Amino acid sequence: MAESDPVPDCVGDVALVPGSVVLALGDTVRVRVDVSSCAMPSPVAVTWASSNSNVAVVDASGLVTAKANGSAAIIATHSPDTKWAMAVNVAPPRPSHAVSR
Repeated sequence: MAESDPVPDCVGDVALVPGSVVLALGDTVRVRVDVSSCAMPSPVAVTWASSNSNVAVVDASGLVTAKANGSAAIIATHSPDTKWAMAVNVAPPRPSHAVSR
């Protein structure tokens, strides 16, 4: 992304998809920047980061991996003043209950 990339007026209409997610340990999900309601070129050049890399990490392509139970924010940065975030919660899997007859 070049320093001169313009930030469009509709930047508030841009969102991360999915908007939030609950994952189990080891699960992954691909996050993307949705510009469908905005006249912004797609794909949008962003840098990905996690607010808590102990819980969830994100690679350069937006692939989030659950590492430990807890919460994190995945942040896409387009410019110093243009960022979008989504919530990731990592929870232990629900125990399965066997039914005996």
